[in-house]
Amino acid sequence: MFEPQQESTHALLQHCRPVTAPIVQAASEALILRREAHLDQLADRCAADDAHLVVFDRRPHTSWEEKIFQRREVFHGRAIMVWGM
Repeated sequence: MFEPQQESTHALLQHCRPVTAPIVQAASEALILRREAHLDQLADRCAADDAHLVVFDRRPHTSWEEKIFQRREVFHGRAIMVWGM
């Protein structure tokens, strides 16, 4: 029978990469900035060097060209990849 390895919380946090994925009506810059601040706090808790923010834009009359993007932000010295979908 498979026995999962017991890892300490500290060991698990060493492998942590915070990701948030809000579903929004509009991917405004103010929203992205607020989510980056929240993500930065999560990354601090697990000592991550980087984090990812995935934004699901559900505006019905917005083209895919506007919804799909990728960019790298730096927030308080931490790299945050922002993905628009």
